[in-house]
Amino acid sequence: MERESFLMNMSVGREAATAAAAAAAACDVCLKAKTSGVDDGFHLCVHDAVTVGFRSPAGPISRPARNSGENGP
Repeated sequence: MERESFLMNMSVGREAATAAAAAAAACDVCLKAKTSGVDDGFHLCVHDAVTVGFRSPAGPISRPARNSGENGP
């Protein structure tokens, strides 16, 4: 019962008009690569592949502390 309620609230399995439009939209770089047939490589785009399990040798990346500003803490 709870699972069905969750899926219904999240509209899982139903294709909304906005979701269809978003899936059809492409950035300028993707459109250029598709028309020319040449892959431009990585660029900031929602259609880029996601790297799962990446670990930085410098450790986890986090946001700066709230109290740090231009003058420091």
